[in-house]
Amino acid sequence: PPRSTLFPYTTLFRSGQVSTLLRLLDLRENKVRANDVELVFRACQTVIIKVVRSENPSLVYGGRGLSLCQELTKRILEDYGKEINILLSGQNTTAQAIAVLRLLTSMVTLGVSSAKLLLQKLDWESINWDSLPKRTSHKDNPDVRTCFIHFLLAFLMEPNQIIFKEFFERKTRLSSIFVGLLHDTADTVQLVLETFRCKILLNPGVSKTYKMRLFGANNLKPLLALFNWTGPKASKKAVVAVDEEELEEVKQSLTDFLRVLLASSKFGVVFQDPEYGCEKNANPLVGDVLAHLTRPWESPDLAKLAAEILSASPDQIPAFIAKMSEDWSPRSSALWTKLIDFLYVVFNSININSITDNLKKTKKVAVHLLRSIVLPLTLVDEVLIPGLSSEHENVSRQSLELLDVLLRNTERLVAGSDKQVLVKELRYLMKDRLPDVEVLSDIWKREINCPDQKYIPHILAVITFHTRYCGSEGQSFNIVQILHDLRFIHFKSPVSAPIQSLETLPAQSSENAPGQSSENALDQSSEIGPDTAPDRSEEHTSEL
Repeated sequence: PPRSTLFPYTTLFRSGQVSTLLRLLDLRENKVRANDVELVFRACQTVIIKVVRSENPSLVYGGRGLSLCQELTKRILEDYGKEINILLSGQNTTAQAIAVLRLLTSMVTLGVSSAKLLLQKLDWESINWDSLPKRTSHKDNPDVRTCFIHFLLAFLMEPNQIIFKEFFERKTRLSSIFVGLLHDTADTVQLVLETFRCKILLNPGVSKTYKMRLFGANNLKPLLALFNWTGPKASKKAVVAVDEEELEEVKQSLTDFLRVLLASSKFGVVFQDPEYGCEKNANPLVGDVLAHLTRPWESPDLAKLAAEILSASPDQIPAFIAKMSEDWSPRSSALWTKLIDFLYVVFNSININSITDNLKKTKKVAVHLLRSIVLPLTLVDEVLIPGLSSEHENVSRQSLELLDVLLRNTERLVAGSDKQVLVKELRYLMKDRLPDVEVLSDIWKREINCPDQKYIPHILAVITFHTRYCGSEGQSFNIVQILHDLRFIHFKSPVSAPIQSLETLPAQSSENAPGQSSENALDQSSEIGPDTAPDRSEEHTSEL
């Protein structure tokens, strides 16, 4: 460039005056050329970056480094706001827009006072900001879009409540960067997601109002699409192989972000609802996100995420399983197996103890919980009962496993709530709903004669539940025969010990020790594990 344009920058170190650096723009007054503005802005950015990156900014440039940069920032924002807008326009060159964005980013890194001044002085209403997220280029590294992303994220790096409040109240267009993330580099995507998670979600100074405003259902659609991240493309028609390692890194960052956003009542947008959706939906955003997930059980990543969301917001279970009704008709297929496995994870992850501690102690809420969340009647009637009687053993066994989880959760709910009300309601609901004694006895015979005996604890639990809540005159299980069958079962460790102790007991009535021993076998052989399985030994003893 001409020596006249270099003069202000080279003489800055001697004069230490902001006016020296901006002399080129001051001399030309209203006839400033865009190329000159770009050159001066690049020089200003270099000066600021030198100060920011130094170990002691106050000692740079003869001890005036920090104050000089703050003065420079104030002067540019007050006197050259028009030039900033012009260079950001799509009619100007990419290099000019990048020069402005890099200068503004460096200004933000100077500290809280400079960041606040930028938020107050920049013309955020200008339409020139709207085109920046769309200006991508494979020739420029970084391109305009990437520089714009860095500029916005710079405001979030320091956890200052004043800056955050000012930032979210301004029209900063942070959500506008969501759409293009699908084709950004893996580094850029991870930078955005990790900044959102660490600087916004995990920041106690950011209210749920701001979080819900930024991460609304429509804004989350392009973020959810990142499970199928493709990365940069040379053209729209170009086919580029996705780097699998980078894709997994993006998925992990996305999952970590969504887990905090949608499954954390402390840091995310989940609200505790003591009525669990009995009167109104307290978590509409979570419901909207779940509604936009199309068959999540078909994707391992989406299935895991949806299961965590539903276990954290059980009030959303009724609406979600209603959407599944088109796909859950019992059949022997890989997709149906994935669906049932997904439901198993969801209901097995529900914290019943937390629900009973937080729920509103009314009969209406308790009955709603029982009918719609803990023991969804449509799921029982349309999937589990028909599935138990299926001619396909894999369908019958998966239905048995899921039914066992539902009944176990039901017993926990009854034990922790108004027991008198729920027991009466449960007897009414289960009277003609669960399979009769003959069907369950046939399943028992099938499993007792099967080499793989891991399903015996599940059918034994269902039989016990049936005896407690569905017993009627003329129908009863042959408990003596069941106990006799249990004596000859060779369970894998760690169940062998309880069975051996059962075999050493003297012959006696089936009302006492044998019943307790068989239940011990059930508890210790269950795949759910001792931490999550309820202790039902006393309950089963009395019934058996």
